[in-house]
Amino acid sequence: MILPDESGQNSALAPGCRIFILFTAMRALGATIGTRGAIRRIISRFRRMPSSRPVVPALLIASALNLALMVPGGFVETRDFSAYPAMVLGAFNVFLTVLGLGSLVLAYLVIRTGRAYGWAGLAGLAFVAVYLLDLGRIFPVTPNPMSTLLATLEWIGTALGAALAVSSVVLRGAAGTASPAKLAPPMPIVLGLVVVALIIVAFATKSAMGV
Repeated sequence: MILPDESGQNSALAPGCRIFILFTAMRALGATIGTRGAIRRIISRFRRMPSSRPVVPALLIASALNLALMVPGGFVETRDFSAYPAMVLGAFNVFLTVLGLGSLVLAYLVIRTGRAYGWAGLAGLAFVAVYLLDLGRIFPVTPNPMSTLLATLEWIGTALGAALAVSSVVLRGAAGTASPAKLAPPMPIVLGLVVVALIIVAFATKSAMGV
């Protein structure tokens, strides 16, 4: 590259500047290629899946996101649970957190291995049970009623859970033809989920107690 200097004559760009520009361009190109490669791999994996198989991962992710909207202390779940002991609230929040984050892990496993339909079906039943117990005012019982938005989300969650359970049972037969693959997600993801779970449980329990 040739640039004019102050005297009007052309001078070559300093070698150090040329190396820096080349290095920066290579890094940008590598990042772009890496991102596009990851997206292409995900799309390719979905395309190789049978047409009905993405249903279960989609329902798992939708159920987890719907549950996340109802974390105590958020803009949806504002009821007072202070009448329950901290141990009960903590155990219940651990269960809900494992159910929500576990659904994301199950979605990953179904996409990657074509298996884990049985666990996905159990997760669907767990979602249905949790929501129906709350809608039926069996557990938890609070002095203030649930809002219309909360009730709507819980009915949506019930429908998603029922659809998840049914679709998991129906598609479980196809899992026998899937090639075996490593079931466990990468260790960094597992450790990250554990940290997130601890934060969610602590925040939800503290908010539910009104502290």
